[in-house]
Amino acid sequence: MEKNNKYLLVCDLDGTLLNDNRKIPKTTISYFKKLDKEGFNIVFASGRPKNNILFFYKKIGLKTPLIASNGLYISFFNNKKKDIKFFFNNKNIKNILKTIKKEIKIKNIFFATEECIFYISKKSTIPEFWKLNMKNKFCSIKNVFKKNILNFVFEVEDKKNINKE
Repeated sequence: MEKNNKYLLVCDLDGTLLNDNRKIPKTTISYFKKLDKEGFNIVFASGRPKNNILFFYKKIGLKTPLIASNGLYISFFNNKKKDIKFFFNNKNIKNILKTIKKEIKIKNIFFATEECIFYISKKSTIPEFWKLNMKNKFCSIKNVFKKNILNFVFEVEDKKNINKE
């Protein structure tokens, strides 16, 4: 790398950086550490919650900002800048739920706030990528809407009928 030039490397996690076991291969960790020492600004951008991405930052030793929750949360955790957070309007989520329930049978709904994950049905399992380093808290739908929601996922009963018109 040329002296005084800064490079930005932005990388997704799932389906890109992580292997089938949802881990960063050791060779990739070594390579990222080398790039970090050379002055590259390495940033992970993911649909995962912030706390989950921090797990990977610690493995590599990154101190750069991170982009979580599909861009709704940008953390400058090692800087004096304030984190940027965009929350869903809970009223809009309720309207989406009403509309979807008329068309699709919902098996489960997962919500992520800054500190934990809420899920509605005990019958379903939490998606693997949300498990790492998050508090998994079960609560009622009424209590979900007392929090600021960063991310939500609907799990449907019959995926075959979703796109039929």
